[in-house]
Amino acid sequence: MKKILLLLLTFMLSFTLYACDPEEDPNTDPVDPITCEEGQEEVDGECVDIVIPLTDAELVEEAKDALDLGDLSAVTEDILLPSEGINETVITWSSSNTFWISIDGVVTRPQYSYGDMPVQLTATITLNDESVEKVFEVTIIKIPVEQEVATDVATLDFFDQTIVTENLNFPVFGSRGTVFYFSSSNPDVINKSGIVFRPGYTEEDAEVTITLNATIGQYSEIYTFDFTVPKMPAPEVSETISMPFISLATEWTLEDGTLDIHYLNEGNIPYVNIQDFINVLNGAIESEEMLYDLTGDVFTMSYIYEAEDELDEDYTLINTFDFSTNIMTVNTMAFFGGLTSSTSSDFGGDLVTVDSTATDPIEVVVDFDDYNMQVANIGGMLYMPFHLANFFYSGSMFNTYYNGEEILAIDAWQMDTDEVIAQMEDTALVDEEMPDDMRKFTYHFLALSFDLIYGLKEVKEIESGHDYLSNYMKTMILGDDDDLSNAMKDAQYGLDDPHSGYLMTGYYDGVRDLGLSINDIGPRWRAMVEYSWQDHITDYCGSFTENVSYEVNADGTIAVVNITGFSLDAVNDTDTAKEFGEKLTQIQNLGTVESIVIDLSCNGGGTIGIALQVLGYVTDDPITVYSKNPTDLTEETWTTTSTVDALTGIDWYIMTSPSTFSAANLVTSIASDQGLATIIGRQSSGGACSVAYIYLPDGSIINMSSDWMLTNDQFESIEFGIPVDVSASNLVNNDGTINFDKIEEIVANNQAE
Repeated sequence: MKKILLLLLTFMLSFTLYACDPEEDPNTDPVDPITCEEGQEEVDGECVDIVIPLTDAELVEEAKDALDLGDLSAVTEDILLPSEGINETVITWSSSNTFWISIDGVVTRPQYSYGDMPVQLTATITLNDESVEKVFEVTIIKIPVEQEVATDVATLDFFDQTIVTENLNFPVFGSRGTVFYFSSSNPDVINKSGIVFRPGYTEEDAEVTITLNATIGQYSEIYTFDFTVPKMPAPEVSETISMPFISLATEWTLEDGTLDIHYLNEGNIPYVNIQDFINVLNGAIESEEMLYDLTGDVFTMSYIYEAEDELDEDYTLINTFDFSTNIMTVNTMAFFGGLTSSTSSDFGGDLVTVDSTATDPIEVVVDFDDYNMQVANIGGMLYMPFHLANFFYSGSMFNTYYNGEEILAIDAWQMDTDEVIAQMEDTALVDEEMPDDMRKFTYHFLALSFDLIYGLKEVKEIESGHDYLSNYMKTMILGDDDDLSNAMKDAQYGLDDPHSGYLMTGYYDGVRDLGLSINDIGPRWRAMVEYSWQDHITDYCGSFTENVSYEVNADGTIAVVNITGFSLDAVNDTDTAKEFGEKLTQIQNLGTVESIVIDLSCNGGGTIGIALQVLGYVTDDPITVYSKNPTDLTEETWTTTSTVDALTGIDWYIMTSPSTFSAANLVTSIASDQGLATIIGRQSSGGACSVAYIYLPDGSIINMSSDWMLTNDQFESIEFGIPVDVSASNLVNNDGTINFDKIEEIVANNQAE
């Protein structure tokens, strides 16, 4: 009961106290209310400033002001790009060039040659739906030049070796912009492009110092590296393949059979036993006439050139090889053509040799080490590269063609027929990349060809084949198969010699014609072509449907006999000399012709024997051909007469133009020297050397002015044409017809003198 009363008392006391609150007690003095200023509010009896929450837009601006990346005027390291800002903002980044600065702040310093790189970094600061951008101007400092050079040089991994047998292939530029200039203490072994030519097995290992000048702008560093290039191993046969020997020749008869092809020291260069090679060519050359002897290290090949009549005398031709020095000598360049057998066609026809003279030749020496080539004594016999054997001993207008699977015998008159080309390229090597040793061999072989038989070296101021080909060497050896073909084409047409060209690519490149455009040839050849392209000249030269044709003037006193070329072709029933004689008979039967003009203005040449037979109809006097050999320095004369009766009592003229070339140029020279005819028109374009066809190791075929150079009677080259006696540029009318009015004027003036 007492507890209940106590609780009630407590309850009543609480109620009483609440009821006595002074604010509501009318007997208590009132308290003044607190009045706050505008922008304030009462908080716990005090006035405080009213805090208005910032908008999202204001928050991102505040974050923008707070975002700072520090000094960006010379950046060399990565930049820390925050992804969050104050006020719980989110930051994303973009770069004006992500190569130099990524959106993650990764910095790539520019190469020294590029210079310092300005880049804009843009921060996008976002809160909810509000965002703002802040742009930072950044300058990335270029890499120091010395660091650039050192980095590029460090990538040249071929300098980690000291013994070298393969190409080093020196680059021209480094990835950081460094320019590399290499030089060699022995460029015949390692050249400035990094092409390696190992010394021959008869030589010593070569020590070569390569100097590298690594340059960026005005800054450069010099580095030197020492290499040892071991000599080639002594030659050993590593593989022998008996290849089919197939004759496609039309002018010579050879027996089909086989020829052993040998490969030495696991290489790709085909070799032959020289005696086997010469024997298989019997029919194209007089194989049985060759004599062989091995005494010590010297292998000798010889044969006796027997005099054909009492005007000549026997002469021994000698070719030696010294295995200890890898050197070949020959006592006369005539050695290489003297064995040629007679052709089935008689290109001499009506000619009879009545005299010949020759000065003594100098000995010709070839150091095969200069051409990175090897000849070898294997079992007491001379082994040499197949292509050298073909070059030296196959004869003048006959060649053997190796395509890796068979040997084809081909003569110059049918080597470009479709059937022959199809058989040449019928080899699996068409689908293979040419190996390095074959590339180098092809390059050196072409250089040797220039040195030994190019007849215009002096005229073209060519010191050596290697010197001329130096600008093409890197492409020929380090390029691909197409590069090699195009480089050889450029080298040949760079001679600006109409007797020298690039006929077809090799079997690695599909045996194809690369074509020839006006842009491929030089000014001399171009002048000839552009002359022939004149409309009236094209119409005139294109009007002849026969190899030999003629027309006479109105009163029948002058005949112009046009000869388009000097040829003998049984297949096409062409015999220029015979046809010329027949036309002269027809002209003579007219009974009115007093003057005959032999028109060679559209004649690009042909076979010399046929050309001389044509002159046999002009004179009964002996006809002398003058020549010299720029390799062994011989000067020769060859005098013939013709068995046909010349047409006498006629005033003879020869009409020439810039299209008159080669054998037509020779006819003009002989006629001028011997006073057989008056030369009229425009000076001939020349062409003094007979054409040599050269089969290169890669299977490509080129033609080249040979070392049999025709001259005038003073032994001066007639390469650049024969001056005319009467200059006349208008012997062909604008309508493409012969200008008889002008010819009649020339004849009249000539007769009056």
